Amino acid sequence: MTALNATPLPAPPPITRPILQPSVHARGGRPFVFAGKVDEWHAPGVLTGKPGAYSLETRCAADAAWLVEKVLGPARQRPHIWPGVPGAAERARQYGAWQRCFVGDKPIALRAYQCDGAAFLAERDYAILSDAPGIGKSCQALCAAEARLSLGLVPSPTTPCVLILAPALAKRHWQREIKRWTGYDAAILDGLRAEELPEARYIIANYDILFGARRKDAAGVVHDRGDLPGWGATLADKFLIVICDELHVLKGRSSRKAQEVRKVARHAPVTWGLTGTLVPNYMRDLWSPLDFLTGSLFGTYWDFAKKYCNAVQGAHGWDDHGASDLEELQGRLGFFVMGRNAAAVKLELPPMQRERYPIDVELTANTRHEGASALLDKGKAVGNALRRTATAKRPAVVEHALESLNAKQKVVVFLYMREQCDTVAKDIKSRFDGPVMAVHGDMTPEGRDKMATSFREVTGAAAFVATIDSVGMAISLVGADLVLFGDLVPEPWKMYQAELRCYRFDSVKSVLIRYLLATGTLDEHYAESVISKVENIEAVMGSGGDQGALATSLGGRSAEDIVEGLFSKLSAWKGSENA
Repeated sequence: MTALNATPLPAPPPITRPILQPSVHARGGRPFVFAGKVDEWHAPGVLTGKPGAYSLETRCAADAAWLVEKVLGPARQRPHIWPGVPGAAERARQYGAWQRCFVGDKPIALRAYQCDGAAFLAERDYAILSDAPGIGKSCQALCAAEARLSLGLVPSPTTPCVLILAPALAKRHWQREIKRWTGYDAAILDGLRAEELPEARYIIANYDILFGARRKDAAGVVHDRGDLPGWGATLADKFLIVICDELHVLKGRSSRKAQEVRKVARHAPVTWGLTGTLVPNYMRDLWSPLDFLTGSLFGTYWDFAKKYCNAVQGAHGWDDHGASDLEELQGRLGFFVMGRNAAAVKLELPPMQRERYPIDVELTANTRHEGASALLDKGKAVGNALRRTATAKRPAVVEHALESLNAKQKVVVFLYMREQCDTVAKDIKSRFDGPVMAVHGDMTPEGRDKMATSFREVTGAAAFVATIDSVGMAISLVGADLVLFGDLVPEPWKMYQAELRCYRFDSVKSVLIRYLLATGTLDEHYAESVISKVENIEAVMGSGGDQGALATSLGGRSAEDIVEGLFSKLSAWKGSENA
């Protein structure tokens, strides 16, 4: 039979649904769940309880990879089961070294440490990249995603494969990064009215549109609105890879946001989390992201809390604000969590300097009547003190900003309250003939992003005045010469995120970060609120990098101690009044 009249081979069946190369360590694939038994296979120490604190029958799940590492020996002794996806790390490094994008007219590729981070993600079905803000987590995640997709089967370039979940402020940032590093046009989902899924390889949605709107009826009963159902049901079980940006915002285990993300990512083969602050406040904040990322390999919340949060029964219920067995927790996280700072990756950045700058202000002391009335509400007392302190510091904040602006420098001013932001920007603008931008939470994410872009593009002196919460993520303010913190907040991760908006892997000049502390005010209490929480972050990540430097510069006490300290002063005022 000649080649001309040969019977052709049957065509392969069309690929209708994309698939990925299978992994040895799939999400939730081998949850070793056991009660009270400790032996060599179950890894000594996994269930060692504290007598009297909680029952030794507590059930705890340990992921297979951690048990393999602890029980079967180093990874090099078991190359056939370690890591999860053979060839994925090499493919990610090749892609990262080959891919080029442009910053201005200069072509750049992923740096060596970014290729390492992409390889770390690519070979794992569940992982957390906890690099410090400014190191470049988004490009690493995109490189890893392309590496994994290249090892699987995808019907077409416009088949939805990767879902990016992020705060609303970060959506435009992700769209730019996807185009920049992969060449694909990403689709952004907006609004609560779920429609047909767009045809795009990358789909971007913010957390708040996953769940629908609600309203109360005449009887006060809350109902879901059928006309605004949210995108959660439409996105569930549709993607091969789910990337959760700013993972720490999902810390609330009972919040609607965390619950909807859990539903959307429940059956995704690959789920990765990105965050610059893995533990924003307490160890308990870790459970929710770990639970849905790994497929419930860490057991129930109270299993986790009793083991790693030193949860104990108190007179008024359970106290789960502590930390315990951190060495063991760090060992378990070591398989799928990577966290680095600029020093760890030997990133040669221009120098950054932090300094405390005490200033003297004129304060109107509380009257005895104000002190007595504030005793009814501690939150009100602290809020009033914050406002008085901010108002008293305003002239000093403006003068510091103008001094640098007159020296032809670019200045970023971070404040706490929206009213303070508008007033400071107005005062600077009245005395400075140049660009002055004010950004706060009342602006749309698109408006904030546009303001940040305009600030970066200014070549001369310019001022960018913003509330700390409004630009704490997915915004680049690279190019600033001076960063002023006019106000402080008790959450160290918020200040850490804010200051690193101005100091990132693409920084080209030195930055001075100055914390203005008003003597004799609540600033002195807030300046002591950082270190205890930062120590928890360092204990889990095993790093003493930039977070420690921030803590050292500000001192440290817990937020509860701050409130109690102010409350005790108010109590003294009341006692003086009654005397």
